[in-house]
Amino acid sequence: MLGTAATSADPSSSTVQAVGRPLDDVLTAFDKRSIPFRNTTMETYKFNNIKQADGQPCIEFEMQLCKQIQSCDFEGTCGQKYEERMLMDRTIIGINDKRLQLKVQESKNKKLEDVLNECKAYEAATEKNAIIQNRLRVLLESSTINAVARKCFNCGAIFNPNHLVECRGKEATCCQKLGQFARYCKQQKKTGSFANEFNAALQFSSPNYPQSNGLAEKEVTIAKNILKRCSQVNDYIYRILEYNATPVANLDPAPCELFFGRMCKTILPIKTALYGNKINEEIISRKFIEKKRKQKNITTCT
Repeated sequence: MLGTAATSADPSSSTVQAVGRPLDDVLTAFDKRSIPFRNTTMETYKFNNIKQADGQPCIEFEMQLCKQIQSCDFEGTCGQKYEERMLMDRTIIGINDKRLQLKVQESKNKKLEDVLNECKAYEAATEKNAIIQNRLRVLLESSTINAVARKCFNCGAIFNPNHLVECRGKEATCCQKLGQFARYCKQQKKTGSFANEFNAALQFSSPNYPQSNGLAEKEVTIAKNILKRCSQVNDYIYRILEYNATPVANLDPAPCELFFGRMCKTILPIKTALYGNKINEEIISRKFIEKKRKQKNITTCT
């Protein structure tokens, strides 16, 4: 029974000693044994964050506060001073970093000094980690910039492992050399640096005529290529006729088509239906009359 201690289970034994204990001590010991230990800091944090919900009656809100305050140990039975207790609770509640806030609330029976030391250690570790991450980011950015800055010396494109196969300047010729564009020719760069050294201006076109758009030079290049391809068969006229029968850029009619008014036969496979007259004679005659009228007006004015 409570309040007594038997030294023997035999009822006939005469050696029985009675030990008297107050009822309050027995109830306190029973509560410590059966009721789990509460984290007063966590319970206080819950109490300070309780807010009245939308539509919640004041009576229910008051009952919620009264129920939670019983676990906060505001009576001072935890062995801490009230000033130290409130300072520790306010410190934990006011921490901005949620990870640190949860870490501080994990353990029990913490004092104010332990909480402050843990916050200082966490802050110092966070600053060191930020410095390390900043250094890694700077190294990553610098390496990325160096990788992007690499360009091919022949065509100017961004260099990659397969660029030697995909280089556009492999078949280009400049300064009688194969494998580079004229824009990236090192010989021209040397000439330009030489001109800059002596303050000389390089003239790439005739001084009496402005620089053209390159169409005339392109036609000359095409003619040279035709003659070069015909050097083996010695049939230059046949190749030139084939070139005249080929439509020019922008899907315009070929020179022979304009001259004969129909498409000429070539070695290219073309449908027979396309050989018909595709030029509208009415439009041509109308344009011819309009041009003749304008020429007559100009002659009259002069």
